[in-house]
Amino acid sequence: MQGALEQVPALGPRGSRGHHQRPRPPRCARGPDSRIASRNHQSPQSGGLPRPQASAAAAAGCRSRRSPARRATQGSESLIAYTDASVILRIVLFAERRLPEWQTIEELVSSELAGTECRRTIQRLRSQNRLDDDATMEALSKAHELIADIDLIPVRTPVLTRAGDPFPGALGTLDAIHLATALLWQDDANRKLDAFLTHDLELGRAARAMGLRVLGC
Repeated sequence: MQGALEQVPALGPRGSRGHHQRPRPPRCARGPDSRIASRNHQSPQSGGLPRPQASAAAAAGCRSRRSPARRATQGSESLIAYTDASVILRIVLFAERRLPEWQTIEELVSSELAGTECRRTIQRLRSQNRLDDDATMEALSKAHELIADIDLIPVRTPVLTRAGDPFPGALGTLDAIHLATALLWQDDANRKLDAFLTHDLELGRAARAMGLRVLGC
């Protein structure tokens, strides 16, 4: 995942980078009662992420975020995608270069590992003086807003077991966990993901080889 991120320039005080984060529609956990049933994390229980204060305007916007063309009709399934941490981090740190298809996805799932990856990357950038204190707090806040709106799948024994099995290419441990999580989600939900989102080339190749539609690389 680290190789998927471009070099981050030193970022100054809050508000100096012109980020325009696309608001995400609220989602309810979809996962079936199964070994990897997904759950929606709505509070920053790990890592001490600040919880953003939602304004009345933001709350109003939350009710009309989907475009009419993408709003799921009654009885139809919404578009759902798996995302890894590289996509979230690019939105947080490089908003102007976010994945174009991001706005077409109505539901997102990921491994709960993604939150830890995002926090560690942001903290590492701070320790390297590539983010100042204000920019670090803003990045953590933006990451939390995005992750809180994703159905997170716990890293449990079935996921770890599948991640240890052979995959195409030379995947590292974290990437293997992401791919295993996506594949097991499909098995448990009995439906195919509409897309697998990543900016990591090696992970993207492996996901394609496993039959997933990859966006981002």
